Amino acid sequence: MPFHYATGQQILPGDHVLLNGDPATIEFVADPAARSVDPGTLWYLEQFGGGVTFVEPSTFGHLFIDAAGLAEEHLQLLSRSQKTPS
Repeated sequence: MPFHYATGQQILPGDHVLLNGDPATIEFVADPAARSVDPGTLWYLEQFGGGVTFVEPSTFGHLFIDAAGLAEEHLQLLSRSQKTPS
């Protein structure tokens, strides 16, 4: 199952968000239901069952939140990345 914002939109790498009021960017999504798994996210899937990594260098750097923790966070989509997926 992909991860979603409270609005129902899917969380995607590159999204610009507010995480508990702090601006951040989604670095990657480790989705256990993905058809193909990026080798860089495999460890997160094995250890935590999936989740999302955020980047915000001035406040908290890199932060991984597992699937259960995502439900407890206030996460708001600000904008989608302008990059096209490869």
